Amino acid sequence: MKWDSYKNGHLLKTAVENGFTCLITTDKNLQYQQNIPQTGIAVVILDVLLLKWSYIEPLIGKLLDTLNTVKTGCVYSIK
Repeated sequence: MKWDSYKNGHLLKTAVENGFTCLITTDKNLQYQQNIPQTGIAVVILDVLLLKWSYIEPLIGKLLDTLNTVKTGCVYSIK
């Protein structure tokens, strides 16, 4: 979608405008930098040491379970 240059606030706004209801990220600071309850989107943070598949893959089951219950404006952390 060529959104890779978007910063946090613009990214969240654009995602909502394009019908997204959830953002999955590894940015642990996003919840402190943005007012998530006012964004209209849920944020799921994958709490990983490195942005590598070997660190993310073990969290996929928990991620899928979480995605079934997310509510917009809420932040979820998966470890």
